[in-house]
Amino acid sequence: THTVMDLCTGPDLLEWVGLRRGAPVPEPVAAAIVAQVAQALALCHRRGVAHRDVKPDNILIAGNDGEDEEEEDGGEAEAETAPRLRLADFGSAAWVGAGGLGRAEGLVGTPHYVAPEVVGGGEYGAKADVWSAGVVMYALLSGGALPFSGETAAEVLAAVLRGSVRFPPRLFSGVSPAAKDLMRR
Repeated sequence: THTVMDLCTGPDLLEWVGLRRGAPVPEPVAAAIVAQVAQALALCHRRGVAHRDVKPDNILIAGNDGEDEEEEDGGEAEAETAPRLRLADFGSAAWVGAGGLGRAEGLVGTPHYVAPEVVGGGEYGAKADVWSAGVVMYALLSGGALPFSGETAAEVLAAVLRGSVRFPPRLFSGVSPAAKDLMRR
């Protein structure tokens, strides 16, 4: 099987967030980014594929279509917009059946982004990708911080299993209650 996709000349989303030097992504831009990821995942799931490793490193910036940051007359920069994205790296993907209603198994993914049902063992579905997209949203809105931490992969996975998401005020004071609620789900 082969995958053919656009040539993405920009950085991946992890590098893009890093270029912001800890500044959070504005909520409307983060929402547009997460919407693109959700659309890509919905298409995968409808076609029976669970990605199983959704993280900023696997989300590529497709380019800016030649749009400039500043107006041609030297005026103020336009409001920040979300870059065009492409979901990449399907090396851990699994067939979960048409509509994404089947099951997968095995501890697959990156510890900080993996869903609790994956860590718990046994079977899980395509919804595990949605959890990972929520972690991506947290990283965007916090300027790169992650909701689950630990010194080792085992400690991170234990934190994921506990599932207690916190929103430190120094990182999330400008984030709406609705966005926080979405990330808690």
